[in-house]
Amino acid sequence: MPRGGDEDDGIPAVEVLEANWETVQVFTRCEPTLVIGATAARFMGIAAAEVQAVMAVLGIPRARRIGVFDAVKQMGVVWSQVKNES
Repeated sequence: MPRGGDEDDGIPAVEVLEANWETVQVFTRCEPTLVIGATAARFMGIAAAEVQAVMAVLGIPRARRIGVFDAVKQMGVVWSQVKNES
């Protein structure tokens, strides 16, 4: 089973299901969109163009891109909600 993180770099290793490996690889390479307002900065998820570009660079097969795209976008929404609450 693929693993993420490396104990040597201070990031705890986690197990990732094989079916989710491509999604995790894309998500970890994307940068969230940060919107700076008058009183605060808010994370807004990950831009669609960014997800598409990373999938292309990683060579994700076209047949799997829609599923990976949807999962990464959802992960970006959840990640942004968590970051904005903290």
